[in-house]
Amino acid sequence: GVGGGEQQEKMDACRYVTEIKTCFAHQPHVYGNFLRVLQSYKDGSLTIEAVKLEIATLFRGHPTLLDQFSIFLPTSAPDNKTQIKKKERKRNTLKNKEE
Repeated sequence: GVGGGEQQEKMDACRYVTEIKTCFAHQPHVYGNFLRVLQSYKDGSLTIEAVKLEIATLFRGHPTLLDQFSIFLPTSAPDNKTQIKKKERKRNTLKNKEE
């Protein structure tokens, strides 16, 4: 179906986040900081390079989690124009569906 790959990616991401939560159950601040880093990237206040550094520090001693995290990273850091274009495209797509 349409968007099947995206759906699978979301399921994989959910499984991964659950794995992090479980792994750091005894250190809830690590999980909290992980979510904070992701939110900061989403808000545009952290670059992808800064995210990689933050996560590498958070997941020190957990190479498997760190390797898995890299799977979800964009292959190259998109600039803000790319981000804006994606949002604009998404908005237009939603508009077209409503009409």
